Amino acid sequence: MTKSQEEIIERIDSEFSKDCNISLLVPNKLTPQIELQDLYTLDEVAKILGKSLVTIRQYVREGKLKGVKKWRNWMIPSNEIARFLYESQIGVKLEKGTPILVAIVCMDIYENDIKFDASHLLTHHDIFNLITTEEDDIREIITKTFFPKLPTHSLDWIEPVSNIPHFFRRAGYLPYQDETNEITPLSIVFDQVKLENLKNMPFIKGDIDRYLNQPPKEATENILTYFSQEMEQEKLTPNITLKLYKALLELAKENKELSKKINERKDANG
Repeated sequence: MTKSQEEIIERIDSEFSKDCNISLLVPNKLTPQIELQDLYTLDEVAKILGKSLVTIRQYVREGKLKGVKKWRNWMIPSNEIARFLYESQIGVKLEKGTPILVAIVCMDIYENDIKFDASHLLTHHDIFNLITTEEDDIREIITKTFFPKLPTHSLDWIEPVSNIPHFFRRAGYLPYQDETNEITPLSIVFDQVKLENLKNMPFIKGDIDRYLNQPPKEATENILTYFSQEMEQEKLTPNITLKLYKALLELAKENKELSKKINERKDANG
């Protein structure tokens, strides 16, 4: 990047981006940790892209969509979906790994159940084509270009897609419900797991139905305090049971981290 472009990205970091340092992502591309933060099932991707599930599976096999294995199922990172949408809409081929940014007009993307009023996918190249000097009014130029029907200066944020939890749900592509208030039983959350494989473990035989019918937040808290001790006492070897409960513990950790972020921002905003 030129010195002027570096200054533009630094301004975006300081004025428009909440958590992510875009100036590090743009030259270095997405790190795996960031890229894999927001994942979607193939069925969800089919709904987002308006394609059949068969077509999405074919795209993954052919490498048109970069998939990752998670809990024995193929999942697609949000940035990869955004890249595919961007290429389809704009007609420009991007190098895989290019961080897709999103210009957002909304209230607060970190508050529960808030959806974007408007959003537009773009790359740092799009920004550099529009903003050429450090003195340019970024908010006004981007608002007029991508949101011409909205009031000038209505742009709120410019973020990497991969930095926004549940981006395609918050943007209205899929139904959205905040995980921290999830009431769906675990048996539905993990409906892909073959529950009959769990029955061969004596110490959970009498408790599995109770845990799977609790809300995720409640169940994972109970598992953290109870099953970790049981697993240690039974000296269990790796099997599908451990894989399931490892996934549940990961979910509990994600819920705690998300709740912490939400509370921190509420405190910061008074």
